[in-house]
Amino acid sequence: MRKEGATMEESEKKRQEQLRRDNERLQKLMDQALMMEHIPAKETGNLAFMTRILVLATMPHSKPDTLVWKRRNGNFQLRMVADPEIGLPYGAQTRLLLSWITTRAIQCRGPVVILDRTMSSFMKELGIRPTGGKRGTVARFQEHAKRLFTTTISFVYDDQESGRWMEKGSRLVHQTQMWWDPVRDHDTDKPMTRVELSKPFFDELISHPVPLDLRALATLRKSPFAMDIYNWLTYRYHTLQNPTVISWESLMMQFGCSYTSARDFRKNFLKQLGKVKVLYPKANIQEIKGKGMKLWPSPTHIASIH
Repeated sequence: MRKEGATMEESEKKRQEQLRRDNERLQKLMDQALMMEHIPAKETGNLAFMTRILVLATMPHSKPDTLVWKRRNGNFQLRMVADPEIGLPYGAQTRLLLSWITTRAIQCRGPVVILDRTMSSFMKELGIRPTGGKRGTVARFQEHAKRLFTTTISFVYDDQESGRWMEKGSRLVHQTQMWWDPVRDHDTDKPMTRVELSKPFFDELISHPVPLDLRALATLRKSPFAMDIYNWLTYRYHTLQNPTVISWESLMMQFGCSYTSARDFRKNFLKQLGKVKVLYPKANIQEIKGKGMKLWPSPTHIASIH
């Protein structure tokens, strides 16, 4: 009896601890939401941009066991092909890194982006705490960067009704000069790390930039899925004029989640959407039972980029 009582007591302690953590996370979300509502992203230097093609269809959330990644959104298809010795990009850190690079490219109106001299200082700018060692965050971040910079991306528009078909493809990055060294990361005598976006990717970015609030991405960085939902809603509400329903099947194809059942996908989508709606409460989106999610025209999260 004593053993059973001790087990129940431990379970209750764990439950209470989890509840405390959940409340802390919710409070942080609410605090950040209030700040974003009262102080626009541009005024705080947090106006960011993402390319439309990676909002319409998303990168992997977790480390994939494949070298080819495909996602579809209606007539649009995204295809990513990895260097076989390096692998595909994935996760929240890759999304933060890419949003930083695309934002600088938009600001400079050019494909060449200069990163910090040391990786740890650059990571701090993204809100990632740098730690050393083989299993530290610095080494992992370098791996994420290599995966992103060596991936080939294709975006295809295929309208079977009209017969129109169009494809553009290239590596995300045309050229990289990476001088980051996880072992000697504090060596400031090294040249600056430099990234040059490929012309097709840069042209697409300049033609169709999606404005975002970097504070939202940083707050949601523990969930790449939530980051993708935020990006998608921010983009959709810039152009949505009439209510529209998006099926669960379409959402699964778009967000790239490796779920064995639509039920599991739906459960996690709604969970991550709940986090996003704390930061973006004016996003009018609701579940239509048995069908999918319905979007009503709503105020954009970034009201103006001018």
